[in-house]
Amino acid sequence: MNDLIYDDQMIEIEDALDQLIQSIQNSQKFIDYQKAQRVLDQDVKAQKLIATFHGLQSRLQAIEPYGDYVPGAVTLKKQTLKAKRSMDFYPPIAGYKAAQMAFETMIDTLSVALANSISDQIKVATGNPFFETKRKPHHKLKG
Repeated sequence: MNDLIYDDQMIEIEDALDQLIQSIQNSQKFIDYQKAQRVLDQDVKAQKLIATFHGLQSRLQAIEPYGDYVPGAVTLKKQTLKAKRSMDFYPPIAGYKAAQMAFETMIDTLSVALANSISDQIKVATGNPFFETKRKPHHKLKG
């Protein structure tokens, strides 16, 4: 097993990482994200909408293997979709999701920039299907 040896260079990298983390925590996107999280946490209606949706979703997942053969399955699906729509369009929830996406996009951008500064062969899993990079493909198809 390789043991990580802490030398002066590693300490410098950790110091730079600490500075980066502090900069991220001071960024407006992070501040907006935290504020949206607090608003969401304190909003009673938002919490009820989330709980209702999760309850319906759990019930739907329990009957999903049986499809539409379960009595009331279609009605439950409609209720779940309606609850999701109500939840997603409630302003504190929508605001939280927008702030979260903006913050995640910033982190994804930083991750890709870091990887690209080392090599364009490093793959970065952003987990965000809407995040696009201007990276060139690793291998060209020969046709």
